[in-house]
Amino acid sequence: MISRRDFLRISAMASAAALVNWQCPSALARGRKKGRGEYDAIIIGAGLGGLSCAALLARQGFKPLVIEKNRKPGGYATSFERQGFTCEASLHGVSGMPLSQQVLGQLGIADKLTFVPHDFSWSSRYPGLPLDLPQPPRDEFGQANPSVALSNAYAALLNSFGGMLTADELAVDEELESTDLHQPGFLGYMNCWAGLLADINKFYSPDGGMPDDPSQFPELYPAWYSIMDKTLDQLFQDYKITTPALTAILGQSWPYYGLPPSQLPAWVYLWFTGMYYGYGKFYIQGTSSSLSDALVETIKTAGGKVLLSTEVDEIIIEDEKAVGVKIKKGRSHRHYKKYYAHAVVSNVAVPVTFEKLLPQGSSVYLSDYLDNVAAGQPSTSHFNVWLGLDLSKDNGTFMEYYEQLGSDSVLHYGFNHDDAYDALLQCDPERAVVAVLAHDKILPEYSPDGHLTLTLSMLSGYEPWKKFEEDYFANGRHHRRRKKEYYKEKARIAEQLISFVEKQALPGLSDLIVMQEASTPLTNVRFTNNTQGAIYGYDQTMDNSGFTRLARFGQRTPIEGLYLAGAWSYPGGGFEPVMLSGVEAVKCMMEDWGYPV
Repeated sequence: MISRRDFLRISAMASAAALVNWQCPSALARGRKKGRGEYDAIIIGAGLGGLSCAALLARQGFKPLVIEKNRKPGGYATSFERQGFTCEASLHGVSGMPLSQQVLGQLGIADKLTFVPHDFSWSSRYPGLPLDLPQPPRDEFGQANPSVALSNAYAALLNSFGGMLTADELAVDEELESTDLHQPGFLGYMNCWAGLLADINKFYSPDGGMPDDPSQFPELYPAWYSIMDKTLDQLFQDYKITTPALTAILGQSWPYYGLPPSQLPAWVYLWFTGMYYGYGKFYIQGTSSSLSDALVETIKTAGGKVLLSTEVDEIIIEDEKAVGVKIKKGRSHRHYKKYYAHAVVSNVAVPVTFEKLLPQGSSVYLSDYLDNVAAGQPSTSHFNVWLGLDLSKDNGTFMEYYEQLGSDSVLHYGFNHDDAYDALLQCDPERAVVAVLAHDKILPEYSPDGHLTLTLSMLSGYEPWKKFEEDYFANGRHHRRRKKEYYKEKARIAEQLISFVEKQALPGLSDLIVMQEASTPLTNVRFTNNTQGAIYGYDQTMDNSGFTRLARFGQRTPIEGLYLAGAWSYPGGGFEPVMLSGVEAVKCMMEDWGYPV
């Protein structure tokens, strides 16, 4: 018998399965009356969640209006130019999992994008321990088999660590099948991982999903159910995996999700990391802007509208229902333009939506929900450095080491993930985890002739930058002088980050730099309006991750007609989940508008 907590969690999973296989009703929009406005829905923010929502609506004959404050769409899914070099804002890689392709097909952009494989599914550098896991093998139809990929990874890791492992880690129960997830030690852990991926594929298949009797879930999806309430560290303990180097390698991709193994749900880590190991890791031809631009093209071609360089000042609430938005018109704070629609979708951070975009007095009947908003933990932000390199300055040392590096490699200071997380919260590059994206290894013409481009990325807490908030956002004649201390700290961290990469992986790096740009958590706040510059919305904690987020921050809000999309809502952060959030917002609207779903 399953507990009530597990029942509620499993019921949320049913919504997820229905979401992936759900098809928006077509043609029904043709007879729909627009009411006061010419739009069916207004989407605030052109991040991937908002764009996905608008694209799906537009493809089905509805008319969405997307309003974005910046000159370019995409939020974190964008890029910019500096001195002839292209700088990627955030994307390092996406997985090749079939679910991602299915979502892109729903949005009408699958055939508009080209995915270029990284040279490895994962590449890490620990002190004295380089590790490159190959892209998964594919059959004659180009399909990958995640079970085979994990089996290959197990063999490679066993070969590398066999002499270091404890007897408990090497233990094998001869009475059990070799693939049994109840096997002890390292083998059992890998079997559990493979079992989880098999369960997830089964769950999201057309014939899978939630059983009519939820109590059958543990029997149908045993691996998934067995780890539902465990962190990744707890799973290590269950399988008696204690060797520091092995736990470090098995938890190596945690910066992609924002929390260390001691806090991150095991199923979240194993699912998302398993998608990279099992289906491969890819970059989008061009940059992530190609994805955002494709969505904008779909919206416009299908009759929707995207307004850039336009900022929403307030959501219009009438009779406790969202009916439109006000935007500032010109420099005067007294002149506004109003747009009306049947629904408003906020692709803005949840705290910003409810603390800044609602009219005064709206919070009176939202106290419980606002308590929930305040209790949510914003994720880490990040500090980026973009470098343009002139290869004519190289004496041969740099290229020798550059060729040994993967196209997207993660450099670790040590084996302790909690220590690294603590360093990241303090924005300390000298004890941190740094990702190095070498664009030219996968896109040979990415940089100008004779040059290379690197992106150095490090997660960062917001607290070290909070003291600069007032000066950073100050306007007026002397604002740059007030920002002097901020710029000084930004330059110091950037130099430390470059020095770390130079010592760990790329000797001679600093001698080749001809272009350098950097961003901080405050940069993220300015461009995205995300609270504390968060890059994953709310943290993927045990009580607010993936499916469990549905109950707290699903797409519906207590205000009728107001919906959410983006990393702060269900199912959470990351390129693929954020696009799914936009699909979920459309599904909720269709249900509320009385369409069969």
